[in-house]
Amino acid sequence: MAECSGSIRITSGEENKYSLILQYREKSYSVEKNTSVVYWLVSIRSNTKYHNHTGLTENFIVVINGTTVHNANHTITCGVGQTIDVAQGTTTITHDADGSKKISVSASFSCDNTNYYAPRSGSCSGSLTLTTIPRATSPSIDKPSLECGSTIKISGTSASSKFSHKVYVTWNGTKTQIGTIASGTTTPSFSYTIPTAWEKDLPNSTSEIATFTLETFSGSTSVGSKSVNATIKVRSSVVPSIDGIEVTDANSVCAGIGQIVQSQSRLKFAITYSGAQGSTVTSVSTKFEEQTYNGMSFTSNSTGGEFKHKLVLEEMPNHTHYILDQPSDGNTGFSGDPGGKSPYTRATERADRTKRYWWGTTYPSGGDKAHNNVQPYIVTYFWRRTK
Repeated sequence: MAECSGSIRITSGEENKYSLILQYREKSYSVEKNTSVVYWLVSIRSNTKYHNHTGLTENFIVVINGTTVHNANHTITCGVGQTIDVAQGTTTITHDADGSKKISVSASFSCDNTNYYAPRSGSCSGSLTLTTIPRATSPSIDKPSLECGSTIKISGTSASSKFSHKVYVTWNGTKTQIGTIASGTTTPSFSYTIPTAWEKDLPNSTSEIATFTLETFSGSTSVGSKSVNATIKVRSSVVPSIDGIEVTDANSVCAGIGQIVQSQSRLKFAITYSGAQGSTVTSVSTKFEEQTYNGMSFTSNSTGGEFKHKLVLEEMPNHTHYILDQPSDGNTGFSGDPGGKSPYTRATERADRTKRYWWGTTYPSGGDKAHNNVQPYIVTYFWRRTK
């Protein structure tokens, strides 16, 4: 049992001849009510072989968690070296919403007797940290990652069978209640099928996080909420579809005879497509005659490349040039440099020490960009029967 004590001053002004003692402890707690019962006992003790008193009327006050639980006069007889238990009791303390609680305790003593050795006044105080009462149920899920259309099970271990629960999911920024779990069990669980319509909220990705929350209730009072995340994925069967392919020959002569002519036909492809469940198609590629083309439309038998390529400034490597300068005054460098910030160092001096030479560098030039390396080519075809 926890205890606090304080000196009681006697009429003569001396201290520590008597002590006021307050003992206290947590007797029990209720998970359902989120409360604890605290027991207390207040006493007076003679600390010497000489100090005692008989039949004095003394007032004792006990305050627990800011509430006065005892305020009464008692007729006390206390022998030398004795401890006299004066009063005791219990009080109910409501915990904070998260189940924790720390309380203050104090006691005070007063007596109007003016006898030289009579106890007159004293006090003591302390604190007590109560048991943290289990509150909100922590949820768990059987599948940390699953596809739309699949079922997930949310479960937990409740601190009391009298607790009920509400189940929520947060998806795409919106929190929605998806179910309730009645009281009567300490192992609440709930199954939920992920809507396939959620895929429409993922036009540019294949997965997103959903947050499942259990809110715990004691009767109609919410005692807290806890959450868990799951990764929701687009079904593997959800893929873009090709709606149509139109092929025409850009060479009117070949188109007229209805044949694909090697080295002459220029086939123009137009591809239409759509994404499933509102998804966005990020790329289209077509492989034709061992050649891969990117984009929704292209023309075969195209030509490209070049034998020679002249680099433009953007394609040149980034570089600088050295400059040797002889200023007229022999002391300054690169008078024509914009801003005078071009770096330079002295290279040599003439014998008469009247002129100096200076090395410097130009500002960087060249964009470091890639340039064409493809040799000339043409895409050709063999004869192919079309009908």
